[in-house]
Amino acid sequence: MEVSKTVKRLIQDDAILAMSNVRGKFVKNPSTLPFSFYFSSGVEYPHSIRVKPSFNPEKLKPSMTGILKLSDDWGFIPGPNDGNISESEIAEMKAFFRRYIVLFSAVWDEQMQDGVLADYFRGDITFNEMLTDLDFYEEYRSELDTIDNVEDLEKFCREHNLVNMYGN
Repeated sequence: MEVSKTVKRLIQDDAILAMSNVRGKFVKNPSTLPFSFYFSSGVEYPHSIRVKPSFNPEKLKPSMTGILKLSDDWGFIPGPNDGNISESEIAEMKAFFRRYIVLFSAVWDEQMQDGVLADYFRGDITFNEMLTDLDFYEEYRSELDTIDNVEDLEKFCREHNLVNMYGN
């Protein structure tokens, strides 16, 4: 029995509603974004790391999202209303996710809760408060407590092979 397109879309919409979301206008770390996005752990997904962005900082509707792979070729499939997005806007979006790839990778592998990362982007918690949610925080506490930016965190995670960076 074949599942109709409508049923498939309803199943996808239900799955996306379980994901954390960040609306661009509420981002404080680093600053507001011209897009919004859904993200989650990847434990239940049979594909590589990805997020579901929409070039609307005000609203985020499941049926309006696209797909951005955070590995391999960083392929982007625009959402239904993202057809007129410029290459520079797409490059800006990809640069944001590349900058924070260590955090999205940690969430994808359930080394950090997606809601904690969303709280950090919204400015509800500090960078150091966010780090305490990492599964390996207690083991590396003395080193992690001295890290205060994502670049140094990524370097530390690479040096100690703590986070799967998915080829990035």
